[in-house]
Amino acid sequence: YCRDEDVLDLSEGFGRFVHDLYRQYFLNVGVDDRVAIHERLSFCLRLLRPGEYDLRCLNSLKAEMPTDAGTFAAQAALQLSREGQAWRKLPPTIRQVIEDSNLVGVIDDFVTALNHLNHYRYVQCLGALDSLPRDLSKNLHAEADYLRAMCLMSTRSENDRAEGRAILERWGDYHTDEPELGVRIMQLLLFGLTHLTNKDDGRDLEQRIRQTLTDRISFDAAAKDAMYTMDRCSGWLYQP
Repeated sequence: YCRDEDVLDLSEGFGRFVHDLYRQYFLNVGVDDRVAIHERLSFCLRLLRPGEYDLRCLNSLKAEMPTDAGTFAAQAALQLSREGQAWRKLPPTIRQVIEDSNLVGVIDDFVTALNHLNHYRYVQCLGALDSLPRDLSKNLHAEADYLRAMCLMSTRSENDRAEGRAILERWGDYHTDEPELGVRIMQLLLFGLTHLTNKDDGRDLEQRIRQTLTDRISFDAAAKDAMYTMDRCSGWLYQP
């Protein structure tokens, strides 16, 4: 399993961990304790492959962490929806986790909100987000605030844009908990800050994002894509 999930590199009869973090967390785990192995692997995946929510969902199932599995399954569905695909195209196992976690309606509300946003129906988008349950996991609360802020900053109202920035600022350090989602939130905030006359805050945030991605780029392929996205957005901070 560890080989298939790129935790171990097996070549010439030898095995080595692809990152030292894996080695540190697996040193004291018995080879027969599969639940413990997947518990340790869950921590490693959060740091090293945070955006692979489908993989993290399946691993959480094997670690006997059903609540986390449901959250990651929902995030995999949201990820697919942002890419313009139907979330029900997810593999059957992950769809089953969503059903077992009673998250089908939650995901449908997210998708409805995203559809309204994509068609510039901002009031309806916010209404769909307001219908979400209040007892969502922290990750899903962050996903909802990400979409809510995107909606607010898409209007022509300066008050809405300021509210959107304030929402994102509350998640300012979330990249230390969830790197993919946290960086995505920072990038959206960076976009919001490009609208301000004073670009100092935007330039400071750009440097924070750049350092965060630089620290990850050697082992996280998604960090390279995020760096390109940031470079395109941050160009507005240096317009004359």
